[in-house]
Amino acid sequence: MTSNKDLNIPPLFVEFVQNFVQEYLEVLEQKRDHVRERKKPPASFTREIRCIMHSFGDCKKPLWETVLYVEKILRQQMNLLLTKSSEVSHLRKGECISHEDLLFLLRNNKIKLKRLLRYLNIKDAKEVIKLPSRLTDLVRNPACGKRVKKCMKFLNSIDNLFMYEDILNEEIPDPKLEFRNKRKFDMVFSMSTEEYLEFKDTQQTTFFPKGGAEEFTAWLMEDGITDLTPSSFALEIINFFARETICEIIDLVMMLREDKISQTVHIPSAQESIEMKESDSNVEEKCSTNDSKDAITVLEIQEALQRYVKISDKNKFFYNYNNASAQPCTHAPQKASSEK
Repeated sequence: MTSNKDLNIPPLFVEFVQNFVQEYLEVLEQKRDHVRERKKPPASFTREIRCIMHSFGDCKKPLWETVLYVEKILRQQMNLLLTKSSEVSHLRKGECISHEDLLFLLRNNKIKLKRLLRYLNIKDAKEVIKLPSRLTDLVRNPACGKRVKKCMKFLNSIDNLFMYEDILNEEIPDPKLEFRNKRKFDMVFSMSTEEYLEFKDTQQTTFFPKGGAEEFTAWLMEDGITDLTPSSFALEIINFFARETICEIIDLVMMLREDKISQTVHIPSAQESIEMKESDSNVEEKCSTNDSKDAITVLEIQEALQRYVKISDKNKFFYNYNNASAQPCTHAPQKASSEK
């Protein structure tokens, strides 16, 4: 085998060729990494959305196309929420989206604000559940939890009329929450112990379990709506908004179903009443089986949203009236601005 010396190849040329080949291989590796990153599928929360849909009233296994449609609506609403909160953050010259920006958008909607504070109060209670003394104080005074205390501090700073002073203990009518609780009671009434334990787990589904918010942040920022990233506390509040959005969609569909049932009510005759009483147990079993397990469809969601737009002149919960194609929009900022 001939060597470089036998071929009279200069050492500098050999070194040049070796460096060139090494650099070329590095460029190829970078291109491969770029292709891998480009082919990486975007973050998705279809599993979490299916669980949340079931916990709020859909069947145990929601339709796949419905889950994808709900995720599309959810992303549109979260994008608008990020846009609105970023505008507030820029006004106060903030470096990130904070809980103050989100609370400011929700300041005029005391019903949803109270739901948020209750949610944060539960998260506070989970952290001090192993400390009986602190848990007792939290039960007696919900505003002493660290999350709720942060929120109340900001709300009181913008309050000139003592609107938020005792909001957690204030009796605020919330018909939608009563409607949801009744729906959940009807769902669990006929469940076995195993089914109920499984259902209980779905109710605890979150978009970032065990505090790992990296994937949820990546999902939120995927469309590049804003250059400001939410703080850790703001992410917890956005998680609440996301769950509320899904629940509101389920609420509208269930109200649509109830209205359709009421429109087709048949007043039975005396003989029919006797026959209905005799087969009352079978009828109840049939109704509970059908009503609780009928999966929500995309067409039902579309019809429910279109119906909401037609009957709602004041509230702009899901749709932006300035857009002819009726693109969904987030409820918190729109609701806050409409109830001034």
